[in-house]
Amino acid sequence: MKNKANLLFSIVLPLTIILLNISCKKDYRLEEFVEKKMKSREGKPTIFLLDNKSFSAEIFRSELMFERSHLETKQEFPDPQGLRRYLDQYIEESVILEEAMADFDLNNPEVAAYLWPYIRKGIISYYLDKKSGVFDLNQNYSDIDVPEEELKGFYKEHANSFKGFSEKEALSRISNTARFLKWKKLYDIKNESKKNVMGRLKKNHTVLVRETEFNKVGSDL
Repeated sequence: MKNKANLLFSIVLPLTIILLNISCKKDYRLEEFVEKKMKSREGKPTIFLLDNKSFSAEIFRSELMFERSHLETKQEFPDPQGLRRYLDQYIEESVILEEAMADFDLNNPEVAAYLWPYIRKGIISYYLDKKSGVFDLNQNYSDIDVPEEELKGFYKEHANSFKGFSEKEALSRISNTARFLKWKKLYDIKNESKKNVMGRLKKNHTVLVRETEFNKVGSDL
C-alpha cells in the first residue's frame, strides 16, 4: 500500500526536477527517467511480449488499480472486456514510449515546455486530493469497514433478494455494495472540502494584480 501511495510522487517529482534542470541548462536526461519507468514494467509473470521483452502482469495490475482509483475514481475491478481495453491501451502506450525515446531528443526545452502544463496540473490535483483526504480514502478503499451487524441486518431485511445464495455469499455481495456506498458518501464530503482548502489558501496569500500590465497582455496580441 505504501509503495502505491508513493507512485504519483515517483512520477511527478522527478519530472519536475527534470524541467527545472532543463530550464537551468543542466545535464539531466529525461530518457533515463523514462527508460527506468519502462524497465520497471518488465518482469514475470508475463502478460505480453513486446519485441521479445516480457512485461509483468503484476505491474500492469498495480498501475491499472492505482490509476482507476485516483485518476478515474473507480474502485471496482473492470470486467473482462474493460480489462482487455486497458491492456490494449497499456501495450499501445508502451510501443509509443519506446518509439518516442528512439525518435526524439527528450532533453530539449521544447519537451519541457510541453510537459509543464501536465505536471503542474498533476501536482495541483495531488495537493488538493491529499489535503482534503480524498487521496488516502481512495488508497485505503479496501480497508473501509462496515460493521457485521449492519450487514446481517440488511441481509435479513432483503433475504428474498438473495435466493439461491448462501448467507456467506449474500453477505459478501452486501459487503461490497455497502463498502462502495460508504466510500461514495465519504468521497463526496471530502471532495467538497477542497473548497475549504482553497479558501484557506486564499486567506493565507495576498495577490495584487497590476491592471496596467494586465491590459498590455491583451493589447500585445
